[in-house]
Amino acid sequence: MGDKIRGMLSNASRFGRATAACGMVIVVNVLFILCCLPVITAGPGMAAFYYTLMKYLRGDKDMNPVGTFWKGLKDNFGQALGAWVLCLLLWALLYLEAFWCKQFDPPVSYVRYGLYAIAFLSVLLALYIFPVMAAFEAPLRRQISNSILFIMKAPWIALAMAILYGVPLFVTYWDEVRQPFYAFCWCFFLFGLIGLLVSKMLLKVFAPYLPKVNEYGDFLTAEEAGDEDETEVPS
Repeated sequence: MGDKIRGMLSNASRFGRATAACGMVIVVNVLFILCCLPVITAGPGMAAFYYTLMKYLRGDKDMNPVGTFWKGLKDNFGQALGAWVLCLLLWALLYLEAFWCKQFDPPVSYVRYGLYAIAFLSVLLALYIFPVMAAFEAPLRRQISNSILFIMKAPWIALAMAILYGVPLFVTYWDEVRQPFYAFCWCFFLFGLIGLLVSKMLLKVFAPYLPKVNEYGDFLTAEEAGDEDETEVPS
């Protein structure tokens, strides 16, 4: 009986793996929330968030999530910060333009619907660009073009990402009575859980362009992987 209990509680058991996965999701979720508190560092936090989740899904089940998150934050900080500032400036400009259009009578006021469409597309791009940064090394301009190409390659994933993040956020905003409970879920595990699902979907699209990894999630060289040529990211 004791051996069975020890076996069930070991890291190699299903229960042990599930517990480790839950702990990783919670830690990454909390670290991401902390990065979002200053607002300006939310972009680097998203890149580190996806860097950690993708490394976990690609094989590194025994990683230290704090150390991995910190590495992803350092490696992507400058580029992710630049992309996030551009997003914030664009959204602020679109908001001001839409507000200005609403002050006029039709047909000028209808222009705001076009601005809403641009805002929606820019949000889709923002949802993609940070996981792309976490997975690939390239200049910011190339990261943006690759994100657009990945969206075009699998638009249903972009739509699923918008739904997975958008619907719970809408419910949180709409249901004022349960907002404290929803806030607890977001701060504790919900971002991490959704991010894990999103990362799993994205890795299916990214897989042909990613270098191979070993069982610890570390990159293999072309010789170690047994490949003569390395597949390049679409550009």
